Amino acid sequence: MREFELGCERPFRHVSLKLPREWMDARLTCRESIQGALIPAAHPLARLIRRYVATAFDIADSVPPAAAALMAEHVVDLVAQALRDGQPGDVRPSQARRAAVFMRACQTIALRFADQELATKEIAADAGVSTRFLQLIFAEQGTSVSRQIFDERIRHAAKLLSDPQATHRTVTDIAFACGFNDSSHFGRLFSARMSMTPSQWRKQTR
Repeated sequence: MREFELGCERPFRHVSLKLPREWMDARLTCRESIQGALIPAAHPLARLIRRYVATAFDIADSVPPAAAALMAEHVVDLVAQALRDGQPGDVRPSQARRAAVFMRACQTIALRFADQELATKEIAADAGVSTRFLQLIFAEQGTSVSRQIFDERIRHAAKLLSDPQATHRTVTDIAFACGFNDSSHFGRLFSARMSMTPSQWRKQTR
């Protein structure tokens, strides 16, 4: 709204958002109580809001207007939820928060799928939620955390198996590189997902 300076002993990183007043009025019962309010960096939603906004800006030019509007409303929902957390009697987890948690968890899986020790507990901690809450969010999406991990690993394994520059790598080597610690288990999961064995996939795609 206007330029300002913060006199601090050490530098801080800030995300500033200008939100339509009517959007906040529709989500908060007492807007006056949040004048000058801050969302602490330690708040689980603060990290989600920051990352969600950053992701939204990154893909803004490639999404249709309807999707962009939905993302904007999600940001407002997340901010309102974080502010409501400081108001007793209103602790409902918004749909936007669930969407942001799901997106963050999927990003973590996409980045760390090759880690054989990757587990639901770690992903939940990174998203700032409980393991149970994360499992419920994935169940609402018709999947599970472990299935999402395996799907990501299978997708990357399929890509490597069809890569001409990876002809020197064995199927077992590719399985381990994608986070599997058992080649037989990898073969069964790959066959169930791709309707053919890893070797058949490699032969057909080449």
